[in-house]
Amino acid sequence: MDSESKNQVIASDYNPKIALKRKERDIAKLLMSDYKILQNKPSKQFHELSLQFDGPKNTPYEEGSWEVYVLIPEQYPYKSPSIGFLNKIFHPNIDFQSGSICLDVINQAWSPMYELINIFDIFLPQLLTYPNPKDPLNPEAAMILIKNQNIFNQVVQDFVQKHAPKKPVLLKTHSTQDQYQQSEKFLNDAQQTLENIQRSQSQTQYDKSSSTSSQAQLTSTNIQNDQQTKFINNIHTINHKELSFQKNNNPNQMQNVQQKQQEEEEDKQNNLQNSQAIEDEEEQYSESIQQLSEISQTSCSELSQSEIDKECVQEY
Repeated sequence: MDSESKNQVIASDYNPKIALKRKERDIAKLLMSDYKILQNKPSKQFHELSLQFDGPKNTPYEEGSWEVYVLIPEQYPYKSPSIGFLNKIFHPNIDFQSGSICLDVINQAWSPMYELINIFDIFLPQLLTYPNPKDPLNPEAAMILIKNQNIFNQVVQDFVQKHAPKKPVLLKTHSTQDQYQQSEKFLNDAQQTLENIQRSQSQTQYDKSSSTSSQAQLTSTNIQNDQQTKFINNIHTINHKELSFQKNNNPNQMQNVQQKQQEEEEDKQNNLQNSQAIEDEEEQYSESIQQLSEISQTSCSELSQSEIDKECVQEY
C-alpha cells in the first residue's frame, strides 16, 4: 500500500473522539508500566514523551540503557508514532546521527491494532536482537555485521560503554539515610534522658522521703521512665528495620562481612593450633633439660666419690 492510499484510509477511518480516547488509554498504560518515564509533554496536536529503554538480554546491547523519544500524532492510532534513540547506538537499522529507526512495523506496516506499549515490549527488543543488514540506515554497522559477527558485537559493546552505560541503582536514598541518622540521634538523646531520670530516681529513693509530695514526684518519675522506655524501644525497632533494609539491599557487603568473619575465625584456630604446638615443644624441651640435669648430677656425684676413694688410698 502506497502512502497516498494509506492516507486515504486514515482519512476515512479517522474519528477524533475515538482516536483521543485510544491515545489517552495507550499513554496511560505506558505510564503505568515498568518503564521509567523521563519526559511527558502533552499538547493539542502532538504528545511528546521519552522513556528509559534497556537493551534486551542475551544480546550485545544487554548492558546498555537508552532514552527513547516518542512523538504521538493527533491521528494515533491510525497513524504510527515517531520513535528515535536520543543517545548513540550502533545498529544497522538505526541512524547513528539522528537515532531514527528503520522498522516496517512502525512505519509502513503500522496498524491501529498495535498499542504503544507493543513498541517497547516487542518491536524494539526484536529489532536489537535480530538486526537486518540488508536494509540498513547505518551502512558501516551493516558491513561489519555481514563480515564478522564477533567484531560487530565487540563494537556494539564499546559503543554501549561509551554512550549508553547503565547507571548504578542506589541501595538507599538520601532521605532514608537522613531519617536513619535522625533516629540514631534521637536514640542517643533518649538514652541520655533516661539515665538522668534513673539517677534522679535513685537519689530520691536514697533520701527516703516519706512526704506525699515526694511520693507523687516518684510516681511521676516512674511514669516518665516507662514512657521514655517505650519511646526508646520504638526507636530501636526503627533502627532494626533500617539495618535489615540495608542488609537486604546490600547482599555483597553482607557476604564480604561473613567471609571476613570466617577468615578471622580460621586465623584464630590456626593461632590456637600454633600456640599449642609451641607449648608442646617447650614442654619437650623442658623435659630434655631436666633429663640432662639429672644425668650431669649423677656423673658429678660419681666423680666426687671416685676422688674421695683415691685420697683415702693415698693416706693409707
